[in-house]
Amino acid sequence: MHTLITLIVSCLIGLPCSLSGATPEFACLFKRPERRTMEMLVRQVDKRAAKRFSKLKGSKQAIFLSRFWDDHCPRFSKLYVDFQLGQRRPNASPSFYNDPDFLTPDYWVYVATKDSLDLGRTTALLETLLESNPSDGVGMIALGYCYLESDSLEQAEAMFLEARKHHRKEPAVYNGLGFSWVKRPNGQTVGRDYFSSTRPIV
Repeated sequence: MHTLITLIVSCLIGLPCSLSGATPEFACLFKRPERRTMEMLVRQVDKRAAKRFSKLKGSKQAIFLSRFWDDHCPRFSKLYVDFQLGQRRPNASPSFYNDPDFLTPDYWVYVATKDSLDLGRTTALLETLLESNPSDGVGMIALGYCYLESDSLEQAEAMFLEARKHHRKEPAVYNGLGFSWVKRPNGQTVGRDYFSSTRPIV
């Protein structure tokens, strides 16, 4: 158990960068199909905001999306938009670990109750996103982490395995696969192997 906890902690070292530093820019993964799908999702929430977004370019688009989704769906902003901005540290929330079948209470982190409404909205947004753009590997990774939060571990594993076809070297995929196994009966060995298979981006 101690070895597993050490591996999990090693996968989570580091903090996401802040938009207050360098000018935010989308990663190379955010191309025309991703922009088109994002405009569609923004339009579902606010038609006028979608028109503004369509007229922006480069860093202005990035800033707009980060602020827009921070206001309207923070988990979506963190799991998808931040990832597209290069902040590649999607992670299971502290609530994921607070499970007596996974960790003893001595290791629990006590946090506010999980926001199930935000989780549900994020899951729905990502499912819609993938319906529109089925090859969006970042969307697959983000949805996998949503499934983890709802303890849909087999769905999470399937989503990460699909994402791996697009991003074989992405640490977030292997960390997600590890998380999808460590809470299953007799799954800690498989989970540990996934955690050990690649190192996070520093």
